[in-house]
Amino acid sequence: MFRQESHEEFPTGAVDIDVRLVPVINKKNQVIGVLGLSNDITERKKTEDALRDREETYRTMLEGIQDVFYRCDTEGNLIVASPSIAVTFGYNSIDECLGKNIAQQFWLYPDQRQTFIEEMKKQGSVSNYEVILKRKDGSPVTVSTSSHFYYDRQGKIAGVEGIFHDITAIRIADQQIHLLAELIGITPPSVTIHDAEGKFLYANQRTFDIHGWTREEFMALNLHQLDVPVSEELINERIEALKERGEVSFDVEHYRKDGSTVPLHVNAKITRWNDRDVIMSVATDLTTRKTAEKALQEAQETYRTLVDNIQSIVYTIRPDGILTFVSPSWTKLLGHESNEVIDHDLRSFVHKDDIPACEEFLKKTVETRTTQPGVEYRVFHKNGSIRWHISTITPLFDDQNTLLSFVGNAVDITESRNLENAFRETNHKLNLLNSITRHDVANQLTNLQGFAQIAAMKKGDPVITDYLHKIITAADTIARQIEFTKAYQELGVRAPAWNTIGEIIAHAESRVPIKFSGTCNGVEIFADPMLKHVFFNLVDNAIRHGSRVTEITVRCEREPDGILVIVEDNGTGIPVADKEKIFERGFGKNTGLGLFLVREILSITGITIKENGIFGKGARFEISVPEGTYRFKP
Repeated sequence: MFRQESHEEFPTGAVDIDVRLVPVINKKNQVIGVLGLSNDITERKKTEDALRDREETYRTMLEGIQDVFYRCDTEGNLIVASPSIAVTFGYNSIDECLGKNIAQQFWLYPDQRQTFIEEMKKQGSVSNYEVILKRKDGSPVTVSTSSHFYYDRQGKIAGVEGIFHDITAIRIADQQIHLLAELIGITPPSVTIHDAEGKFLYANQRTFDIHGWTREEFMALNLHQLDVPVSEELINERIEALKERGEVSFDVEHYRKDGSTVPLHVNAKITRWNDRDVIMSVATDLTTRKTAEKALQEAQETYRTLVDNIQSIVYTIRPDGILTFVSPSWTKLLGHESNEVIDHDLRSFVHKDDIPACEEFLKKTVETRTTQPGVEYRVFHKNGSIRWHISTITPLFDDQNTLLSFVGNAVDITESRNLENAFRETNHKLNLLNSITRHDVANQLTNLQGFAQIAAMKKGDPVITDYLHKIITAADTIARQIEFTKAYQELGVRAPAWNTIGEIIAHAESRVPIKFSGTCNGVEIFADPMLKHVFFNLVDNAIRHGSRVTEITVRCEREPDGILVIVEDNGTGIPVADKEKIFERGFGKNTGLGLFLVREILSITGITIKENGIFGKGARFEISVPEGTYRFKP
């Protein structure tokens, strides 16, 4: 091919000529010359150059495009794509993408591509059609696509081509903006935006709830209409401070629609709104806090009044025993000033012999996390004398269950202790006197019985013999009554204590089997230590008066207001007319004091007893133990 410059034969300029040289051969097969054939290919060359330029421009555009250009065949296989497809979808190169089925490899939900194709068939193309594709790692990519069908030379659909524009960041931002708007809408504080003149540009729902106006009513108001006079006077001052520092906080009062006022704490700062400076305010309703503060103040004043005037000592100690607070009553009762006590170890004021019991008491309080029954100890007076106190202590824990401190309440029981000791001493002397008197009377009674029996042995007047028999019978009765006074003398002498029913029954002597039901396992009763005599008497009475008793059963039943301890036998039982009389003093075949004593022992701690059996089938004694006087031992 040659290019021939223009001359007079080619006035239009240079042309492109395709020249072919053909050798001329004679009969002897010798080259005798060359024949030249030429063809003007200028137009074809122009077309080829233009095509090459377009391809170069097309290639440059594809390589530089930020969006993704794609083309797939009718089967959905990717045959052409811009290099940006690898970056957008997380592949190493474009070659890794080509040939893949676009529905299966790039659509997050492959079934949705058919809907996309149907839409193009209806419209011929789609514009800004939003779909969710996926990266190589499976993560979603939200894109907006403008796509259409392309056709072959015969006019048939050859596939789909178009642009994918990644809008993932936009959608995330939209979601965040929507979420932020929702949060602001439901946030507890009032959020408003207003200009420097007080015109409201935005307010959330909480603002309307606090002030009582509808959205339309509130947005028509000006900030100056809301502030009470005292707050309005400070608006300009606060705006100047806001301009200077960019952010301020303060307390205000606003009018509500009904004319009442609401206290608010406001945090305000300057921000941008539609390309201008505005003020954003976040206001918290202080009504609840103010009410709580007032209640707390009143409670503190009440507490302070109580603490200042209480007769017992209120104190707080750290877990290590260091006193951190004592009420004024400490000084009244123990003589020390508060500065002589606070920051000192409580143990330094307690008798050393009582410290182990106090420490064990604190340990149990922490383990059970509850206020325990009081511990008694001896706290020293400043003058050196000893005072008796009984103290209850409550442990305080934080949200992480860490022990913070103890709050204690100590009551001075010195006088009651002294009275108790005096009563105990007096009771001891009375018991001693009673014992001596009973001993002397018993001796004389023994002599009387002896002489009466000797006299009865003498033959004599039948009338005198009858009298002597009556004297002996009366003496025997007196002897049994004296024996009863010995038992009754012990009633109430010792303080009530916790008694385990199972242990008492286990030691009860009986000539017949005693069945102890599992319903009473671990049951303890708070009663006089003579409780063991109760069950002994019931068992003894069953054998003595039940005639045909071969078995005694002890069991427990829960009741709404306590428990019922039931002792029943299979003897003859007790007649209906005698069910109450059996507990009266003097009723019975012997002294008539057994069941009377039983009722007296139980009554000390509020426990009652009744007989509720069926005559002819056996006796049934029901011991009713109220709440607070029974517990279950682990």
